[in-house]
Amino acid sequence: MRWVMKKSYLLFVFLICFHPFINAQLMNWAPLTNHHFSLIEFSTNGVFYALSESNKKAYRSTNDGDDWEEILSVGVSLTAIKSKGDTIFIGCDNGKFFISNDLGNSFNLLKTFPSRINSIAYAELPDSSYLLLGTKSSGVYISSNFGSTWISINLLNKNIINVKIIGYKFFAGTYMGSLYISEDRGQTWNQKIISAANESINAIERAQSDSVIYLAAKDIYKSTDNGNTWTLSYSFNYGAGLNDIKYSSIENEIFAGDYSSKDGGITWQKVFPGWDVLSIAIKDSTTFILNFGTPSFNGLYKEDHNPYQGEYYFPLAVGNAWQYLGYSYSYNGISSSSSYSLMAINVLYDTLISDIKYYRINGSGFNNFFRYEDNKMYRYGVTGDVLWMDFNLKAGQTFQSGNITITVGDGYKDLFGHKRYYKSTEYSPVFWGREWKHYNDSVGYSYSYYTETGPMGSSYQRNSNIIQAKIKIGDSLFLYKANYVPTINIEAAFIQNDSMFTIGITANHPYDKSGSTPQGSIFFVDSVEIEYFFSKGSDSTKTFRKHLNHQPNSNFFIDNIYFPDSFYYNTYDLNYRFYSNDRGIIPTYAVNPETGYLVFHLDPTGVKSDGIKNISFKLYQNYPNPFNPTTTIQFAVGGTQHVSLKVYDVLGNEVALLVDEEKSPGNYSVEFNAGKLSSGVYIYRLAAGSKTISNKMIVLK
Repeated sequence: MRWVMKKSYLLFVFLICFHPFINAQLMNWAPLTNHHFSLIEFSTNGVFYALSESNKKAYRSTNDGDDWEEILSVGVSLTAIKSKGDTIFIGCDNGKFFISNDLGNSFNLLKTFPSRINSIAYAELPDSSYLLLGTKSSGVYISSNFGSTWISINLLNKNIINVKIIGYKFFAGTYMGSLYISEDRGQTWNQKIISAANESINAIERAQSDSVIYLAAKDIYKSTDNGNTWTLSYSFNYGAGLNDIKYSSIENEIFAGDYSSKDGGITWQKVFPGWDVLSIAIKDSTTFILNFGTPSFNGLYKEDHNPYQGEYYFPLAVGNAWQYLGYSYSYNGISSSSSYSLMAINVLYDTLISDIKYYRINGSGFNNFFRYEDNKMYRYGVTGDVLWMDFNLKAGQTFQSGNITITVGDGYKDLFGHKRYYKSTEYSPVFWGREWKHYNDSVGYSYSYYTETGPMGSSYQRNSNIIQAKIKIGDSLFLYKANYVPTINIEAAFIQNDSMFTIGITANHPYDKSGSTPQGSIFFVDSVEIEYFFSKGSDSTKTFRKHLNHQPNSNFFIDNIYFPDSFYYNTYDLNYRFYSNDRGIIPTYAVNPETGYLVFHLDPTGVKSDGIKNISFKLYQNYPNPFNPTTTIQFAVGGTQHVSLKVYDVLGNEVALLVDEEKSPGNYSVEFNAGKLSSGVYIYRLAAGSKTISNKMIVLK
């Protein structure tokens, strides 16, 4: 792993007039599927290719990175790629060089070179088509007949990390060395000393014409005479160097790492929030960046130069409602406490103030009158309108809300099954505290986090995450929720006497949270009903419904069912199932079991049986997912049998055994702690008898 050191800009305010750097204007970046990619490349026909050096595979996408398919795996790291039309060239760590002439559907080995292939260039010149390879320890290789024969150029055993063909010139950049240029198809080479610091020449890119060329090293260099002379365009002083540089002809913009310039390299601005960009690809007006160094922005991202800005970051209509799961933690220097709560925001009514329509919002810090106009949100206070949020601003820009300066941010977040774009605010309501809020397009206020520090090491944090929302936009009503259902576990089921049956159950829900006290905990199931009837053979009673008594500050429900003693002495069956209702603003009504009934046999001899009819063998999706470090896995067993629940890595190695015992019919849950596992995808598999079910889960640290 390479560590990159950035410059300090503590004197930024004083140096801005003298340094070719302007304020950061971060673009809107959307994350894409990423298979640990290390290099990305667009072909001239619009097909997207990517290499994964760690996975030792090549991938292809025909829909701009939304979906990927594997096209090559040869058991060694793939290190270089170049494509032109339907033709693809791929180089490997062990020197193998492959070609495909059918978009990657099949590959042929052209040649094996003595060392790692770092870079590939291809160009069709008037006299022939040329292939140019840069290798780790055996110099440059040139072919003018599509790889049938090769010329070897030693270049003093240099590590050639980048090659390029621009116009009639061949370029070769070395590691911790110089730039070499050939004007005679590689017969002779001239050395160019770019800087006295022996910077590695990581990338070379043509700009507006063959004469304008940019070099990416620790800094950015520019030539306007086809590489004969070079000047410093901007000093980034990246310790290991900028990895890539690409030119967008549509926007006349040069991208170098996480920066770009729209004025020919005179000024540069930071456009990507990460800081170690591995590779850049550009298609039409869209830029794709593969980032490594910043954990929260690792992966593949794309940015459209005309991004959708959103219209309804806080949809206002009477009846709109949002529900949140809140958490708070406090430490007084000696002891700590935590608590959870359910919170809600509701739009109660609208009214006119000075002939302007406002909406009365109630709950969770929004107790006031608000209006939304021109993608701005205003709150009406004692001094009149106060700007609450300007959603037109880009990340990094600021605005004033009263006497508070607010900084705008943005990003993408998984919300209700989709990645959704959000704008955020960051500000200090008091000098010792800091608060962040997220607003998702077409959803509204979705997340907040507040932290403060006090004397003697004391601290306080709170956050809230949206769990449900009812949103009306125009004539359309949108209901946002996760379709979670509770798990009903029977804790007690027994005969009290010859006319009374007692049953007690726990109703577990993914939103259940345990605080320091029962009063600071959340038990999300609101009520449970039992539906039951008595039967013997073809004889059965009518169906009855009864609410179970909910024990305070718990997820435990219990009650008695009375029946004629003749049922008891004539060995009737008690058939029952449960209906539950949760505390959501969009309640979920669930039936357990989904089909059939649980059966309790009324037996005066004392030999009683409780079985389950039509209970399915099920493995539920773990929650939360992704998780760090613990998650809960729930499963159901339909008959008494030996059950195993195991966790595997993607290579099929068993990493945990969670259950390995006989289970009676019913629903179960188990907590899995992945504290000793690395981030990644894992498979958990439930097996009972001849049946197996598997699901995927993600550890994200």
